[in-house]
Amino acid sequence: DDIIVVISAIGKTTNALEEVTRAYFNKNNDAVEKLQMVKENHLSILNDLFAEQHPIYNEVYQLFDIIHQTINNSPSDNYDYEYDQIVIYGELLSTTIISAYLNEIGISNQWLDIREVLKTDNTYRAAKVDFDTTIPLIEKTLGKLFNSTSDKKKIVVTQGFIGSATEGKTTSLGREGSDYTAGILAYLLDADDVTI
Repeated sequence: DDIIVVISAIGKTTNALEEVTRAYFNKNNDAVEKLQMVKENHLSILNDLFAEQHPIYNEVYQLFDIIHQTINNSPSDNYDYEYDQIVIYGELLSTTIISAYLNEIGISNQWLDIREVLKTDNTYRAAKVDFDTTIPLIEKTLGKLFNSTSDKKKIVVTQGFIGSATEGKTTSLGREGSDYTAGILAYLLDADDVTI
């Protein structure tokens, strides 16, 4: 079947990135150290799954570089905003790794940044989905992909929990938001089944 796989962060990553966010926002000196622990955990997973020269390493390093750039700047006064700019990288990392691994073992799939199609208001950490904007975007991207005349079945790997406000800033749907994301996609694409 055509499948959308909605993935959360790898176990305990959200909690670890919350610690990074707290340290950064409170201007503690250990935000970089806490982030390094998250990075080492993900590199350990990469080492178990891929050869050293695999391009996935560069992709993962680039994601961590973006987080480093964020925590090297001064935080705004809005903790919820800063939270959504850091913690969501758990989902981006996990889906990047899993998509690459599935392709590596012969399970062809397409990685999708859900922020391109799932639009929300700018209530950080508890964003409400803007369905008027989201529906046409999902129909244009995923609907077109799944409704193509090709007989080849398609697998899309994407993130739960996150979206983006119409002005482009990353938002999150709240904890346990991945199940909600799966439900939204299933409903809008008239899926036969949702398996949590």
